[in-house]
Amino acid sequence: MATDNSVLRNYAFEAIFQQEWQQNKSALRNLMINKILMNEYYKAFSIVGAVASGTTLTPGAHAATTFLDHATTQRGVKISPYTRADLIDDAEKVAAVADPTNEYMLADLAYFERCCDAAIIAAFDGTATTGATAGGTEAYDTDMDVTSSGSLTYLAILEAKENMNANSVPRSNRCLIIGEDQETDLFQIDEFISGDYNIHRPIYETDSAIIGNIAGFTVISMAQSLLGTTGGYNKNFYFHKDAMAFAIGGGALGFWAKISENPSYNFETQLQTYWNIGASRFRETGVGRILV
Repeated sequence: MATDNSVLRNYAFEAIFQQEWQQNKSALRNLMINKILMNEYYKAFSIVGAVASGTTLTPGAHAATTFLDHATTQRGVKISPYTRADLIDDAEKVAAVADPTNEYMLADLAYFERCCDAAIIAAFDGTATTGATAGGTEAYDTDMDVTSSGSLTYLAILEAKENMNANSVPRSNRCLIIGEDQETDLFQIDEFISGDYNIHRPIYETDSAIIGNIAGFTVISMAQSLLGTTGGYNKNFYFHKDAMAFAIGGGALGFWAKISENPSYNFETQLQTYWNIGASRFRETGVGRILV
């Protein structure tokens, strides 16, 4: 088995990398609640739920005032390790590997963001972790599903909107994630409108993949291979920003990198990077699927 002849942790690369991923989030990750888990693989957060009961303050001048006791539940984010190794075929670039314009840095950042997007998408309709110590689970609520056979229609998007309205989901910060197969469908929707509902605007696309606002949703296009399928339908997701959380490890569980020389391969040089990330669904009524 091959063994490392020398291993050098590259702190300069780590510093530049962390600066870049904080400043240049993917379009999807930018919509999430972003948390940092310091030296822990799981962290639980208290989520306010439905009103459990009401009590009346007595006696006193404000005896008619009702105080509401809220049921709370613990929802958590669990992070998992990700790794990547890249063969450095230009030895002169080893010294400058921490340059933010270096091709190895850019390749690592691109891979990191793909991992982040994949973790978030898996969490949309995956099994959420609950409890203070990750002792429970919560399955995705299929009652939030909307079926739009054949193509993504404006009526399907409106149904998703009504699902959120019926569950008292805040109207701001609603998002719609569609697959590349549904982009063509959007170009055929005449009701593609601006956020103020007063004028029609054409669909547009930017480098960050944000393609507009429709029926109150910020729309982002993703690769269909990331979104996947279920029951023979392509999956598209609608959600509220506060219903999803993304986490990256901090401290000892954060990002780190090393330069490694392997004598078994004529002293090939590798850049090896490691990070811990995860995502979770925090509110069942704030996340749904549009199946096309």
